[in-house]
Amino acid sequence: MSKPKAIWMLPAGPMQKPFVDKIKERGYKAIVSDGASDAYCKEFADEYVQVDPYDLPGNVRAAKELSERYDIQAVLTGGSDCCEAPALMAKELGIHGVNPEIA
Repeated sequence: MSKPKAIWMLPAGPMQKPFVDKIKERGYKAIVSDGASDAYCKEFADEYVQVDPYDLPGNVRAAKELSERYDIQAVLTGGSDCCEAPALMAKELGIHGVNPEIA
């Protein structure tokens, strides 16, 4: 059985809600992560991971774990300054992303 295609958005505050909406509108599962247990986009996500966007090893570990259940197509951020985690996660997953050395 194939894994559902997903796009991962971080963090998960109010400014990320339009991104989450667009991810779901395009037919992907929305994975969101944030350090807060009550993150704004938590209720709109198909999968929520509580990990701080600046916890680089934690985000990479979460990406590896969730890649067992999802076909993660992209990892992104928007409306935030946490660029390094998505870059490292994309590299770990073997998908296109910003080079972590310049993120």
